[in-house]
Amino acid sequence: MKPEPFIPEPLPPSDIDWISHIPLIGAANAALARFDGLLQSIQNPDLLLTPLITQEAVISSRIEGT
Repeated sequence: MKPEPFIPEPLPPSDIDWISHIPLIGAANAALARFDGLLQSIQNPDLLLTPLITQEAVISSRIEGT
């Protein structure tokens, strides 16, 4: 017997309580704005970004199993 393929629900989910997420979205937006301001105020922002990009690549490789 052939297994049935997994078909996820359509996005976005219809049951999201957007009102409860608004404060979280606002806080995340403010944090990103502060980070962006920090990056613009230093001479070489790649010094901060390169380790994060490398870490993300390592984690992605672990997820993919390579």
